[in-house]
Amino acid sequence: MKLIFKKAENNEFEAVSALIMDMYNQHLKRYYSEKGDDKFRKTTSAKELEKRAKKGAHIYLIREENDLVGVFEFNQKSLAQFFIVDEFRGRGYGRMAINWLKEYYKENKLGKEIVVQASPNAYLAFEKMGFNPEDNEKTDNMFISKKMKLTV
Repeated sequence: MKLIFKKAENNEFEAVSALIMDMYNQHLKRYYSEKGDDKFRKTTSAKELEKRAKKGAHIYLIREENDLVGVFEFNQKSLAQFFIVDEFRGRGYGRMAINWLKEYYKENKLGKEIVVQASPNAYLAFEKMGFNPEDNEKTDNMFISKKMKLTV
């Protein structure tokens, strides 16, 4: 199994947005306040994703052959979004994607660590991929999360 990491292009932002929203509705919505839910929906529209990509956000599709297995968005400071589609979980794709991301950070000199604000359902998965908790779980007026870091 070989994963392909491809930077999202103009005609792909609708698919990226749809995947993110599907995963959000299935797994994350319960961790967001009404205000946080509104903000999440606005910031993950195809238009907003494309706008962030033009401003330097790295938005990548993760594929195995023709199957879209996941997506992530990152910048020099953090991993903003990372999703593996349910049917592809448990196959090591998350770990493979994070290993690819570590190499990308090194090769492009993006930084020496990757920071993520993980949702409760992802704490264990991120720990298994080498992230360490930097904080206790926090709840603000938007969502519940824990800051986690990975040294590159």
